[in-house]
Amino acid sequence: MHIKRRDYSGLDEALRHCATLYNAALEERTQAYRMQRKSVTLYDQTRQLKLIRQDMPQWNAYHYKLGAGVLVRVDRAMNAFFSRVRKGEKPGYPRYRSRHRYQTLEVSEVTTGMLKRSQDGRRAYVRIKGLPTLTLRTKRPLPEGKPKTLMISRRATGYVVSMAFAVDYPVLPKSDAKVGIDMGVNERLTLSTGETVERRNHDRRRESRLRRKVARTRKGSVSRRKKERSE
Repeated sequence: MHIKRRDYSGLDEALRHCATLYNAALEERTQAYRMQRKSVTLYDQTRQLKLIRQDMPQWNAYHYKLGAGVLVRVDRAMNAFFSRVRKGEKPGYPRYRSRHRYQTLEVSEVTTGMLKRSQDGRRAYVRIKGLPTLTLRTKRPLPEGKPKTLMISRRATGYVVSMAFAVDYPVLPKSDAKVGIDMGVNERLTLSTGETVERRNHDRRRESRLRRKVARTRKGSVSRRKKERSE
């Protein structure tokens, strides 16, 4: 889901703070093991986040779950590293993230009130403490279930929001009926029952053109930020 351009203010600053917290959390884990052979857990760092919020006004201005989402990403990266070590694969220790390489704000747990839907279900509003109210444009109505995860990602064409919902579906009765599926060119899917599923047209030429424009600019420049936000 795309965000209206006027909502971009404040998101870049939040990404910079998250990149700083990510690097600090990764550094703590690295030094604790290097100096004391001690493993710092997600629980340990989550407890420290409460102290950080008391001492650093910039983090106290944001919702607690936003900072917790950063620590979850660090923990996920470390767990993936140790998993590769155990499997004998090339480990690839997690890297520090510059403000240019930290592109996603992740909410560790979506609370009630963070997401509001319009009556027709085709427009939604995300309200997270410390961030501007985000107006989302959706191509189809949002599910009625409870949102479980929420990520705000910066891309070359602007910011987008990704969400996962927990939806309860009724258990279907057992059936011996069968259907054949044919994947085609003009239609995405054609069923043996005669039903068809239209293919979605994605403007890849426009996306490639925008990416080339961004690649020709210098990282961190005003020109690059403008082109990243162009639609």
